[in-house]
Amino acid sequence: MSTDVYTLRLEKPVHGGHVLARLDGRVVFVRHGAPGELVKARITQKGKTWRADVVEVIEPHPQRVEVEWEHAGPGGVGAELAHLSLPAQRQWKHDVVIDALQHIGKLEVPVTIHAVDDSDGWGYRTRIDLTANDQGQAGMFAFRSHDHIALSSMPLAHPRLDELELFATTWPPGARISAIAPSADAPMVLLDGMSPPGHPGRVWERVGPHEYFVDAAGFWQAHYKAPEVLHAAVSQALGDISGWTVFDLYAGSGLLTLPLAQWVGPSGQVHAVEGHPRAHANAQENSAHLAQVSAHYGAVDDRLKSEDLPAHADAIVLDPPRVGARAEVMRGIIERRPQRIVYVSCDPAALARDLATAVQAGYRPESIEGYDLFPHTHHIESVVLLKPAD
Repeated sequence: MSTDVYTLRLEKPVHGGHVLARLDGRVVFVRHGAPGELVKARITQKGKTWRADVVEVIEPHPQRVEVEWEHAGPGGVGAELAHLSLPAQRQWKHDVVIDALQHIGKLEVPVTIHAVDDSDGWGYRTRIDLTANDQGQAGMFAFRSHDHIALSSMPLAHPRLDELELFATTWPPGARISAIAPSADAPMVLLDGMSPPGHPGRVWERVGPHEYFVDAAGFWQAHYKAPEVLHAAVSQALGDISGWTVFDLYAGSGLLTLPLAQWVGPSGQVHAVEGHPRAHANAQENSAHLAQVSAHYGAVDDRLKSEDLPAHADAIVLDPPRVGARAEVMRGIIERRPQRIVYVSCDPAALARDLATAVQAGYRPESIEGYDLFPHTHHIESVVLLKPAD
């Protein structure tokens, strides 16, 4: 690591948990700072991109706070916004989404960031991933590093994970340790992606009246309140869709498929598309009791070109991975001329690119509602409603 330390005035937050600064005209991406601060920062990377960590704060942000977790600061493993109050973190996320919309999407859209509970932002993750070092201690790698840091606690983890005694157990050296606490099932550990012997490999999740089987090693929202928050946010964006034909793209194990089926009712249709074979199989099983649901297997761009899906949809909901839907999928969506598109996004930059494609094709974003499902980190979940511009 470089020993170069510079005094920098920090400017605006940018995507990825950094604050932009300038050094002799060069852009430097600085972690563990806040907009407006005067700091001393150690350079951690030189090259096309320069990166740095704050090592001393000369003029602090008015909402800078003491970090509650020793492994959250420079050289640490995460919780990169824990040095700011929760309101300041949400302002940071608001500014990052706005910046991505303006500079990537060339868009001016109002953004609101919502808290999802009244907690202190710790203890929300029902899924965490760790790695064992050569001594079998559970921990994580430092940011952009191969340095393993053994942990004694993980404050972001939901309290139900405490019973697994992750940090008091000696694990096989080098093992990948995934700990999950499903909402309707017992907490469990997977080693190197494998469930314990005799375990069926799936867990049970419940969201309101809806029940789901999900692969233990598969994707499910990490915040314990995220599924119900997303159900409510998507419902609010869609409004009354009784009797409509709706596509649920990147459907996963059916998190949104089941409530969509409820909202369209028995006279409507929901076409759920998922490209992961196990998630698709789970979605089929989870929705088998709903006659109005058709589950389609395959890549979303391929399914949109096929004759399996109707030529028209009244509404389309999509929840793509971090890379976004990309232009081909967005064009395939818009060809259906839906009355409403609801886009669920976990990446502001990818969202901005996809919204720009939609705007060019004649749609306009009506609103962007952000939900702070990842407190103390830079991540933000956004729900966007798009409608035809004419």
